[in-house]
Amino acid sequence: MQFRNRPQRDVTLDITPLLDVMFLLVLFFLVTTTFSNGGIGLKLPEAQTGQHQPIMDRLVISVDQYGRFHFNNQVVNRSRLEKELMNFVRGHPSGTLLVQAHETARHGDVVKVFDFARQAGISRLMIATRPADLTESN
Repeated sequence: MQFRNRPQRDVTLDITPLLDVMFLLVLFFLVTTTFSNGGIGLKLPEAQTGQHQPIMDRLVISVDQYGRFHFNNQVVNRSRLEKELMNFVRGHPSGTLLVQAHETARHGDVVKVFDFARQAGISRLMIATRPADLTESN
């Protein structure tokens, strides 16, 4: 029995749709990681009267719920925090300190950061909040 030879087809793989999907995934991850609040899992306190303030020269210090200070996503002790505040003042004399404190952080820990900042010579201090849920009734 004789079989007919079928002509072979040229098989090509078009990877353009795959590249489009990969590009969109990369873009998605870049955008979502850019807007995180430092990666330390802070739940900022709510404020109905909070306002968005664009700040050019700013230093961000975070206080977590355990009273630890964070600078550049790293836990720092008191002496390192004071050193970073002094370095910031040297480079940005009219800069602003933005304190991000977890909503259950102790008031005393936040006051310590403000006190360290004043001792370093920082006069512009701000505290970060998140918008209050306006659907809640009082």
